[in-house]
Amino acid sequence: VIPSVSDRISQQSATRVMVVFDTQCPWSHRLWDTAMILKDEIDFLWFPVCVTKDVSTAQAAAILASDTPWALTKESEELFDDPDFRGINPKDYPVTQEQRDVAWNNSRIFRKAGGTQVPLGIYRTPDNQFVPIFGDATAEEIRKIVGIG
Repeated sequence: VIPSVSDRISQQSATRVMVVFDTQCPWSHRLWDTAMILKDEIDFLWFPVCVTKDVSTAQAAAILASDTPWALTKESEELFDDPDFRGINPKDYPVTQEQRDVAWNNSRIFRKAGGTQVPLGIYRTPDNQFVPIFGDATAEEIRKIVGIG
Protein backbone atom coordinates (compact mmCIF):
# COMPACT_ATOMS: atom_id res chain seq x y z
CA VAL A 1 0.00 0.00 0.00
CA ILE A 2 1.35 3.41 -0.97
CA PRO A 3 0.91 5.90 1.89
CA SER A 4 -1.59 8.65 1.15
CA VAL A 5 -3.84 11.18 2.87
CA SER A 6 -7.60 11.67 2.58
CA ASP A 7 -10.34 13.26 4.66
CA ARG A 8 -12.75 10.41 3.87
CA ILE A 9 -13.54 7.83 6.50
CA SER A 10 -14.49 5.33 3.82
CA GLN A 11 -11.87 4.30 1.29
CA GLN A 12 -14.69 3.65 -1.21
CA SER A 13 -15.93 6.47 -3.39
CA ALA A 14 -17.61 6.51 -6.76
CA THR A 15 -15.70 9.66 -7.68
CA ARG A 16 -12.06 9.65 -6.65
CA VAL A 17 -9.08 11.65 -7.88
CA MET A 18 -5.58 10.61 -6.88
CA VAL A 19 -3.13 13.51 -6.56
CA VAL A 20 0.65 13.41 -6.39
CA PHE A 21 1.78 16.67 -4.80
CA ASP A 22 4.78 18.39 -3.25
CA THR A 23 4.25 20.42 -0.07
CA GLN A 24 6.55 23.17 -1.38
CA CYS A 25 5.01 23.50 -4.84
CA PRO A 26 2.80 26.55 -5.53
CA TRP A 27 0.88 24.66 -8.24
CA SER A 28 0.22 21.81 -5.81
CA HIS A 29 -1.11 24.37 -3.36
CA ARG A 30 -3.34 25.85 -6.07
CA LEU A 31 -4.79 22.42 -6.84
CA TRP A 32 -5.32 21.90 -3.09
CA ASP A 33 -7.37 25.10 -2.92
CA THR A 34 -9.45 23.98 -5.91
CA ALA A 35 -9.92 20.52 -4.42
CA MET A 36 -11.24 22.05 -1.19
CA ILE A 37 -14.05 23.61 -3.24
CA LEU A 38 -14.93 20.11 -4.48
CA LYS A 39 -14.24 18.06 -1.35
CA ASP A 40 -17.91 17.26 -0.74
CA GLU A 41 -18.31 16.03 -4.33
CA ILE A 42 -15.03 14.23 -5.00
CA ASP A 43 -12.75 12.11 -2.85
CA PHE A 44 -9.22 13.43 -3.34
CA LEU A 45 -6.51 11.00 -2.28
CA TRP A 46 -3.23 12.88 -1.75
CA PHE A 47 0.21 11.29 -2.20
CA PRO A 48 3.01 13.54 -0.92
CA VAL A 49 6.23 13.35 -2.91
CA CYS A 50 9.53 15.21 -2.77
CA VAL A 51 10.28 17.05 -5.98
CA THR A 52 11.24 20.64 -5.19
CA LYS A 53 13.28 20.77 -1.97
CA ASP A 54 14.62 18.52 0.76
CA VAL A 55 12.17 20.17 3.16
CA SER A 56 9.43 18.50 1.09
CA THR A 57 10.76 15.14 2.25
CA ALA A 58 10.65 16.21 5.90
CA GLN A 59 7.14 17.65 5.55
CA ALA A 60 5.85 14.59 3.68
CA ALA A 61 7.39 12.30 6.30
CA ALA A 62 5.81 14.30 9.13
CA ILE A 63 2.41 14.15 7.43
CA LEU A 64 2.55 10.42 6.70
CA ALA A 65 3.89 9.59 10.18
CA SER A 66 1.25 11.67 11.93
CA ASP A 67 -1.59 10.11 13.90
CA THR A 68 -3.78 12.67 12.13
CA PRO A 69 -2.31 12.97 8.62
CA TRP A 70 -5.32 14.76 7.15
CA ALA A 71 -5.28 17.43 9.86
CA LEU A 72 -1.53 17.96 9.45
CA THR A 73 -1.82 18.19 5.65
CA LYS A 74 -4.58 20.73 6.06
CA GLU A 75 -2.51 22.72 8.57
CA SER A 76 0.47 22.67 6.22
CA GLU A 77 -1.64 23.95 3.34
CA GLU A 78 -3.16 26.66 5.54
CA LEU A 79 0.39 27.80 6.38
CA PHE A 80 1.56 27.72 2.76
CA ASP A 81 1.57 31.50 2.37
CA ASP A 82 3.45 32.08 5.63
CA PRO A 83 6.23 34.55 4.76
CA ASP A 84 8.77 32.88 7.05
CA PHE A 85 8.18 29.21 6.22
CA ARG A 86 6.01 27.59 3.56
CA GLY A 87 3.80 24.99 5.30
CA ILE A 88 4.53 23.20 8.54
CA ASN A 89 8.00 23.53 9.95
CA PRO A 90 9.49 20.02 10.05
CA LYS A 91 11.51 20.97 13.15
CA ASP A 92 8.20 20.94 15.02
CA TYR A 93 7.49 17.39 13.78
CA PRO A 94 10.63 15.28 14.17
CA VAL A 95 10.65 12.02 12.23
CA THR A 96 12.94 9.04 12.02
CA GLN A 97 14.99 8.09 8.98
CA GLU A 98 12.61 5.18 8.46
CA GLN A 99 9.68 7.61 8.28
CA ARG A 100 11.61 9.79 5.82
CA ASP A 101 12.24 6.67 3.74
CA VAL A 102 8.48 6.02 3.55
CA ALA A 103 7.94 9.51 2.16
CA TRP A 104 10.88 9.16 -0.21
CA ASN A 105 9.46 5.86 -1.49
CA ASN A 106 6.38 7.75 -2.76
CA SER A 107 8.78 9.96 -4.71
CA ARG A 108 10.67 6.99 -6.09
CA ILE A 109 7.46 5.38 -7.33
CA PHE A 110 6.37 8.66 -8.94
CA ARG A 111 9.72 9.08 -10.70
CA LYS A 112 9.98 5.46 -11.86
CA ALA A 113 6.50 5.81 -13.32
CA GLY A 114 7.82 8.71 -15.39
CA GLY A 115 6.52 11.55 -13.22
CA THR A 116 8.50 14.76 -13.51
CA GLN A 117 6.10 17.54 -12.49
CA VAL A 118 3.66 18.11 -9.68
CA PRO A 119 0.88 18.30 -9.00
CA LEU A 120 -0.52 15.47 -11.03
CA GLY A 121 -4.09 14.42 -10.45
CA ILE A 122 -5.39 11.25 -12.06
CA TYR A 123 -9.02 10.32 -12.54
CA ARG A 124 -9.91 6.81 -13.70
CA THR A 125 -13.07 6.81 -15.77
CA PRO A 126 -15.69 4.05 -15.46
CA ASP A 127 -14.28 2.52 -18.68
CA ASN A 128 -10.76 2.46 -17.16
CA GLN A 129 -9.27 5.41 -19.02
CA PHE A 130 -6.90 7.63 -17.05
CA VAL A 131 -7.39 11.38 -17.34
CA PRO A 132 -4.78 13.81 -15.97
CA ILE A 133 -5.66 16.83 -13.86
CA PHE A 134 -3.04 19.56 -13.57
CA GLY A 135 -2.49 22.35 -11.07
CA ASP A 136 -4.19 25.02 -13.14
CA ALA A 137 -7.49 23.11 -13.44
CA THR A 138 -10.56 24.97 -12.26
CA ALA A 139 -13.32 23.41 -10.17
CA GLU A 140 -15.59 23.47 -13.24
CA GLU A 141 -12.96 21.70 -15.37
CA ILE A 142 -12.46 19.01 -12.74
CA ARG A 143 -16.22 18.49 -12.43
CA LYS A 144 -16.40 18.04 -16.19
CA ILE A 145 -13.48 15.58 -16.20
CA VAL A 146 -15.10 13.40 -13.53
CA GLY A 147 -18.56 13.69 -15.06
CA ILE A 148 -20.41 15.55 -12.32
CA GLY A 149 -20.78 18.92 -13.94
